[in-house]
Amino acid sequence: MKLKLLVFFICFFSASFVFAQSWFIGGSAAFNISNSEYTSDETNYYVDSIMINISPILGYKFNKVDIGIYPIFQFRRGENNNNNVSNTQYENFGIGTGLFSRYNFISFKKFSILGSLSLEYLYTNLNDSYSSPQNIDINYKSYIHRTSFRLIPVIEYSLSKHFSLYSDLGILGIGGTYIHDSNSSSHSDVSNNVHQKRNSFSFDFPSVFNINLTQISLGFFVHF
Repeated sequence: MKLKLLVFFICFFSASFVFAQSWFIGGSAAFNISNSEYTSDETNYYVDSIMINISPILGYKFNKVDIGIYPIFQFRRGENNNNNVSNTQYENFGIGTGLFSRYNFISFKKFSILGSLSLEYLYTNLNDSYSSPQNIDINYKSYIHRTSFRLIPVIEYSLSKHFSLYSDLGILGIGGTYIHDSNSSSHSDVSNNVHQKRNSFSFDFPSVFNINLTQISLGFFVHF
């Protein structure tokens, strides 16, 4: 069955390329560096973080409908320091893939407003560590499998016949996420490691009270 599907997709994309040549390539990226300091209950907190998301795209255009596939590469690192009393560090790497379909609802001059439906799978390896002056060290490792779907608006601006820019407005999107988390932790005061497995599902809705600019990504398309 898998071989038949693979042959089908190869024939479909080959025929599309020969007869229509409406292919496009592109990609999007999100990048964020933050350095903040705040005080709570007479305690100073220092937070540093960096986030990088890169996702190249290969797609095909049918009139007002686009379909495509994209890989996902993700990196995050951060540190939380509490008056040098305790220190928490985390680092994770993620890799995955996604399928998308977009529909062009409105076009006005060079601008277009589209709706994008995507299905993603992302595997993430998370390393988290905590240390304190009491010589208490906790190391946490987690292997996360995440499957999600998203319906989001997209704004596209055409610079020329073959080149356009776009922005995914994830903060206005809705969707759902299923997560399988297999993790282990080690404690300096405990000889045995602790292993856990968790499964969860959640719905995501836009919220004007929780605006996260990392949910907005910028990208480009090159049309052939």
